[in-house]
Amino acid sequence: KELKSVSKTQGALNKLQGEKPGTAPVGNPLLSKAVVCLGASRSINSSCTGFMGLSSTTCLHKVSAKDGMEEIENQWYQLTRAIEDPKRVLLFHLRNHYALVAGYRILEVKDDDGCTRELRQILCARRGQRPKHWIELLQSWIDDVNGKTVPRWSIRDNLLKWKGYKLMQIQIKPGACAPPASLKGMISAAREIDEQRKNLSEFRGPAGDGADGKGQGEVEADDNEGEADADDEEDA
Repeated sequence: KELKSVSKTQGALNKLQGEKPGTAPVGNPLLSKAVVCLGASRSINSSCTGFMGLSSTTCLHKVSAKDGMEEIENQWYQLTRAIEDPKRVLLFHLRNHYALVAGYRILEVKDDDGCTRELRQILCARRGQRPKHWIELLQSWIDDVNGKTVPRWSIRDNLLKWKGYKLMQIQIKPGACAPPASLKGMISAAREIDEQRKNLSEFRGPAGDGADGKGQGEVEADDNEGEADADDEEDA
């Protein structure tokens, strides 16, 4: 049993650190545990649960290919309510990627025939973590990136692809922080990482002093956004 566990862990690390990293070995349950541990390491009572997706047992709001306009309108209402709530934040599990939802907007656009229609979009990131992509609620399309055709799935099309793709809800809960004893090791590791980050920050000095200034690596990565997005979408 232990050998099987070690082999599984090593396989997961290989996939996460490969030329084309995949998040499949992590999954939503482990991510939820990590949120609880991170909060507990700072004495915060936090949770991460399914907010919207295919499963009615693991998500607060279920989506279905059979949904009518009434159900879709309610999904958008619940989504915008959650984004506006200062005590909650939504995390979107897209294809081979997790990213926070930063906001939403509603636009009125004219079609080629002159008809006006409404676009409802959330601000997220298909690649990286800096919010830069407006993802439409209903409409998907095909993009051309460096000669490659890349599907840009809508919110609902993402959620309908697989039960693992979902919007997850992270929130601070009232009451004392009392995580399960089984997470004690992960909480200790989270505290150790926090301490290492603090020490590293003190070693580097204020952001902007020299080559270690804040965010430089992220900016360089985002300069190649198109190519990176194409690679990400190709990973199922």
